[in-house]
Amino acid sequence: MRVGILGSGQVGLILAAGFKAKGHDVLVGSRDAGKAVKLPAGVRHGTFAEAARHGEVLVLCVHGANVAEAVQAAEPDSMAGKLVLDTTNPLEFGPHGAHLPKSIPDSCLQVAQRAAPKAKFVKAWNCTPGPHMVDPQGAPGDQLICGDDAGAKRQAAEILASFGWRVADVGDSSMAPYVEGTALAVINWAAKANDWGWILRLQGRTA
Repeated sequence: MRVGILGSGQVGLILAAGFKAKGHDVLVGSRDAGKAVKLPAGVRHGTFAEAARHGEVLVLCVHGANVAEAVQAAEPDSMAGKLVLDTTNPLEFGPHGAHLPKSIPDSCLQVAQRAAPKAKFVKAWNCTPGPHMVDPQGAPGDQLICGDDAGAKRQAAEILASFGWRVADVGDSSMAPYVEGTALAVINWAAKANDWGWILRLQGRTA
């Protein structure tokens, strides 16, 4: 499968390495294709638009405040009809921790969906520390997903299962503010505790 990663920060590179290790053809996109990026072996680098054109599946890995800008740079027509796994969170850090920035009226996923209405956005990985996104160790972990396209969510669930995760589908895109809010709450706790060794697990889940 061809995978386009929109974002060359820590999360983007972790997931690029994960997809590559699982046999996929991966291109990481940055705003500037000339940016110096230490890519995983076998992964190529280009612009957001090149990554969007390359991928049969896309992964959005940018700062939450930059979601709309990144989608526009990727060219919405190149995203049409494709699953886009949205890892982003609406983080604005202040003296009292991480909060929803005023520039995000509801959720990053909904901002992205409005910017590329023909793409099939599914929330994923946003409640997981980067180092544990691929093949997490220990007890089975859960990914909260949401989105408007049932087929895209099934495809997302298959991909997440291949990365070692169970999936809890919490609903359509209207649930995205709550999924992202969960991430903000946990991130605030983790920052205060200086503990990033956790994964989300739904206690007592049997399936």
